[in-house]
Amino acid sequence: MADDWDLETPQTSEELYLSYGDEVSEFDTRPAFTGDVYKLATGRIVALVQHPCAMRRGVSLASKLLACEVKVNRGGMPSDWSTGHFKRMFLSDLAGTSYFVDFDEFDAITRAELEAANRIAILSSRGVNLLVQRWLHHNSRVVVPTITINVQTSGPFEEADLIQEACEDLIAAGTAINDASAKVDEWLGESAGDSATSHRDMLADPQQRSVVRSSLRRQVRAWIS
Repeated sequence: MADDWDLETPQTSEELYLSYGDEVSEFDTRPAFTGDVYKLATGRIVALVQHPCAMRRGVSLASKLLACEVKVNRGGMPSDWSTGHFKRMFLSDLAGTSYFVDFDEFDAITRAELEAANRIAILSSRGVNLLVQRWLHHNSRVVVPTITINVQTSGPFEEADLIQEACEDLIAAGTAINDASAKVDEWLGESAGDSATSHRDMLADPQQRSVVRSSLRRQVRAWIS
């Protein structure tokens, strides 16, 4: 296992992805997230590199989003990611082809471009953390252990999971996708019980996530009924 000062290497390519290829269509209700890979209408492939909160204004995407170019990896895949290739995040075995995120090739893409694009991969929580680790190192030359990064990314990742699941149930019951997204987003921003803490903020505490999940399930049942 790498120490706290090493850029980390995944043990397998599978651990990088939540979904890719044809399976991504099953995640249509999942909001855009750090590390999502899109094929734009122009044919360019890009990966989002912002924190998910910076991508949205409520349920709507921001007018511009920061993304890096994704290119085919024509060299060998390194077995140790800590010893070089510091301007890249490798996307190994993505639908049978190896790619890399090129941190030197970044750009602001428009909301319209992203909404017209085809999402072709969603990174796992581990994949997101590895991407953020390498992106931070590229920009600051500081190595932050992924377990530390996970403190900041796990709450939003859980939120994306919850939004996806709740929207799927609402849509299956006949709610339009935009209305479903708005309902769930509004509920996440509401205070939990007598607390001043919102459901969304509670997700920052791993101990509270099961409470938020069960509360949202009950709320979805109430909406449907």
